[in-house]
Amino acid sequence: MTPPEMTSAGIVLLGSFNPAIFHPAWFKANDLIRSQEADQAKLEISHPEVSSFSIDWFKLTVFLNRFSAETADSYHFEPLRDLVLSVFKLLEHTPASKMGMNTQMHFKMPSEEKWHGFGHLVAPKIPWRKIMNQPGLISLIMADTRKDPPGYVRVKVEPSATVRPGIFIEVNNHYETGIDTPDKNGLHLLMDILKNSWNQMITHSQEIADNLLDQEY
Repeated sequence: MTPPEMTSAGIVLLGSFNPAIFHPAWFKANDLIRSQEADQAKLEISHPEVSSFSIDWFKLTVFLNRFSAETADSYHFEPLRDLVLSVFKLLEHTPASKMGMNTQMHFKMPSEEKWHGFGHLVAPKIPWRKIMNQPGLISLIMADTRKDPPGYVRVKVEPSATVRPGIFIEVNNHYETGIDTPDKNGLHLLMDILKNSWNQMITHSQEIADNLLDQEY
């Protein structure tokens, strides 16, 4: 196992939301966060069309059609899941039909040589050398479909912008309810997936990274 230098995780829902509800005071009133956390929350915007605030361990951003909660603290991966489950237990009639469970990892490479070697492994340069002088990896996305529940997994690989020399790996687990028009049943299904698959998703994301980084390059 190769531990990342930096890691984050997030939960995204697509549907129909009321951004104005998502205010630190509402979270405090419903015992979703502590009073001190609510009082110290950094409120970026609270508007009928968009709301965004953060506390020390998570950030929340809500648009009319998109809900996003994320944390950059691996110790709070499970609390983030529990927070989202609690929010939509209260807002159980919220229309939602799609969900993304995502992880982002930055890995330190032992040397510039290994950093370049990894790039050559996942994106061979030979096909490009006749048309480019110095081809280099900027971004690579690989996708795999999932039938049950419907959706896909997408893995993005890029040079890390924060760890040098480093590799950035993002894993997006996308889920769909199979319901064309979002309704409350879609939300219930997505919350069941979140409850039962979150920890497995975190583990699988690390396994994907290990599979790539443990190869010879």
